[in-house]
Amino acid sequence: MKILIAEDEAPTVSMLSRIAEDKGHEIVAVCTSAQEACEAAQRHAVDLALLDINLCGPEDGIECGRKLLRYGNPKLIYLTSCTDDATVAEAMRTDPLNYLVKPLSERDIAIALSLAERHIRKTAPDMAVSVHRFGEAYRYRAGGDEVEGPDGTVVLSHRELRLLKLLLHAGRNCIESETIARSFGSEPLEAATVRSLVRRLRRKLPGAVETVKGYGYRIAAIR
Repeated sequence: MKILIAEDEAPTVSMLSRIAEDKGHEIVAVCTSAQEACEAAQRHAVDLALLDINLCGPEDGIECGRKLLRYGNPKLIYLTSCTDDATVAEAMRTDPLNYLVKPLSERDIAIALSLAERHIRKTAPDMAVSVHRFGEAYRYRAGGDEVEGPDGTVVLSHRELRLLKLLLHAGRNCIESETIARSFGSEPLEAATVRSLVRRLRRKLPGAVETVKGYGYRIAAIR
């Protein structure tokens, strides 16, 4: 898993990083504020975010979690000493995988990471493979910037590639236009820009993107 840590206590960061890396996971960013975490999520693919609720800055870890969900589909685990009903209820609205109460134990962290990894593999098995097949015999190799199609290689722009990755990550689930708009940085794309981006991707990859009327878009199943 690619893991983002948002935590302002150095000993906790050290423990989280060590346990995660010992289990074979990659730490893509360590942040101390919600703003830093959101900026990092725009630069890196994030499978799991470990979020301290009491972060530095004006926004707490729960608000950070809400914003991270706009930039992709990371799973969330909260780390906190807060156990009051209001905080727990607010955190639950972001549908986290876990809510770990400090002081943290190494065993609790290891178990939480194992459960998160299992959940991510079960709910998004398509993202665990290196080659994604879809639509009219298209093939996209993870990490690349081009798609192999029935008529040869298709090179995608940065935005087109980002849209394709969003659709692949969702599998056959639909993505709302508003979600796509929010996935391109702190300033969401205009609705017209999203439509234009979808049209461009469709011109390059005919039959690859389906419209679900009244909702949004999804990747086409392999034919």
